[in-house]
Amino acid sequence: GVAGAALTGLGTVVAYAGSEALKLVVDEERPCRALGAGAEAVTECPDVGDWSFPSNHATLAAGLAVGLAVLRPRLAVVTLPLAGAAAVLRVLVGVHYPHDVLAGATLG
Repeated sequence: GVAGAALTGLGTVVAYAGSEALKLVVDEERPCRALGAGAEAVTECPDVGDWSFPSNHATLAAGLAVGLAVLRPRLAVVTLPLAGAAAVLRVLVGVHYPHDVLAGATLG
C-alpha cells in the first residue's frame, strides 16, 4: 500500500545519500577519464569531481527495483532485470567500472 511505497521511496533516497557520501570518501576517477584515450566513453564523460565509486545509477535502480519487487512480487521479473541492465550499461558506455555498479547495486 501507501506505506510500502513510501518506505521504498525513503529507502532509495537513503541509499542514494549513502552512495553520495561514499563518493566523497573514495574519490575514484571514472574509467573514461582515468584510462585515457583508449577508453573513451560512448556517452559524455561526467565532469571532473563527479566520482565513479559507487554508481548512483545502480544504487537508485536497485533500490527501486527491489522495493517494487517486495511490494508487488510479480513485478520482480521486470524490475530486477531492468536494474541489472542499467548497471551493466553504465559499464559498457565507459562511465563506471564493474565494482562501481556492484557496490551501487548492493547499496540500493
